Amino acid sequence: AELVPVLVEAFKQHLTNAAADTHQLRAQIAGIYDRLDSMAVKTTEPLPPVVSCGISDDGDDDALLEAVDSSKHSHRRRRRDTAVTSLIKRFAPRLGTLFIFIAGLSLVMLGSTLLVQNMLLPDQSITTSVMTATDLRQMDPDGAADPFVEVAVGAKVFKTRTVWNTLSPDFWETFRTDMTDLTVTRIVYQLWDDDLNWASDPRRMGVATVDLTTVQHSQEKVTWLNLTKAIASSSFADAGRLQVSVLLTYRPEPVYEVCVLLAGVFLVCVALVMFFSLWIAKKEPRRIGRLGIVCS
Repeated sequence: AELVPVLVEAFKQHLTNAAADTHQLRAQIAGIYDRLDSMAVKTTEPLPPVVSCGISDDGDDDALLEAVDSSKHSHRRRRRDTAVTSLIKRFAPRLGTLFIFIAGLSLVMLGSTLLVQNMLLPDQSITTSVMTATDLRQMDPDGAADPFVEVAVGAKVFKTRTVWNTLSPDFWETFRTDMTDLTVTRIVYQLWDDDLNWASDPRRMGVATVDLTTVQHSQEKVTWLNLTKAIASSSFADAGRLQVSVLLTYRPEPVYEVCVLLAGVFLVCVALVMFFSLWIAKKEPRRIGRLGIVCS
């Protein structure tokens, strides 16, 4: 009977010590997981079993095991997220640099192509249209004529089709020429009568000119011209009218092409600098490790 109180006190002391040991073990396990998370250590070894310390009645063992399992799942999830983040941090700069390099190279090729096309354009181009004529002189015995028009731009001569038996022909033909000789200052329109019944050559019905200095750049000029000097041996004050249009264009300055080319060169240079920086960042830890500055 005297030993019963002693045994009860000893058992109470044992339970108190076991509870203290359990809380201390829980704190140690939590500290280990915190260090593993901070150091991002990848481990596949199972954790050591938790000692129950003889406690089975108050349910502390089950709560501790649930806490340990929850901590294990949380650590695995954090480890998986850390791996994904590490892959993103590793490959995202490289993919971004590669994309910038490809975009810059594409712009360089596009700008170079556009610049070459611009340089191949002529310094000046002239587009003229022969539309219609009216009030022409009678050249045939039946009171009509068979007119056609010759257009002379410098040394180049263009000819319209012949419109038969009329004094008000509609031509509606357009001619375009590239001018390398910038000394050309006018366009000459000669109206001829093409009559195969006559033994002589086609007879000139009238002449008109357009002064290119009066034509504004990239603005089409539509005008009526008074024809004069209908026959070589005579001169007429009025030999009819001829409607024409003239469009004068110059080669545009390659501003857009140069901007595209420079943008591509800039992106390529940026990509090369980024590639060099990534290469230095990859080689630098190895070099420092060989010098003994970085310790494992």
